Amino acid sequence: MSGLARRLPARPSLEQLRKQAREHLDRLRETDAEARLSDAQHALAAEYGFTSWAALAEGLAQPPDESPDSRLGLSAAPPFYRIDTERNTIEPHAPLSPRDWDTIFALMRERAITGIATAAMTDDALAKLSKLDFVTSIDLGGARVLSDDGLQHLANMSQLERLELGGWHSPLTDCGRRRSHELRRRNRQSAAGRSGHGPRHRQNGRS
Repeated sequence: MSGLARRLPARPSLEQLRKQAREHLDRLRETDAEARLSDAQHALAAEYGFTSWAALAEGLAQPPDESPDSRLGLSAAPPFYRIDTERNTIEPHAPLSPRDWDTIFALMRERAITGIATAAMTDDALAKLSKLDFVTSIDLGGARVLSDDGLQHLANMSQLERLELGGWHSPLTDCGRRRSHELRRRNRQSAAGRSGHGPRHRQNGRS
């Protein structure tokens, strides 16, 4: 499995991608007769590094000359991303090199962006993300190159309030997800104990 997502055509159109989604649906139905068009659309969007079909369609609808500081929060040059100011979330799109990820994380620090949503996350990138102690929301739905081993980096993020994993063709296993949640739970308890907010015993001999 390649670590890079597919590149969009030079002049992509929504109609062109709808045709690709229908072709992908035909392939899915060869092994799953109950596959739906929405399944194929979500899988295709993930292949292009978007978290959903809606995000892919929205990305295509934006003018190509938007600047990074525009109202829509779109980047005009690699690494490509969109900033949702209402949710204070950044949405990086593949392909992303290690240097591109460094740029994304530096931008998150600079602007105090507390959320990230991307299907392009890798184990190495998640290791770097786990060092950002202000991040409270992570959506990795559709990530196809993230492994159970990579999930263990989430154990260092006891501050997380929202975590979304999995999606169509996700390589993550239920065991990996459970282990990640358990490690985060233990770290939250440990952090609470160090800060003095852990369980307290009552006085006068009662517990």
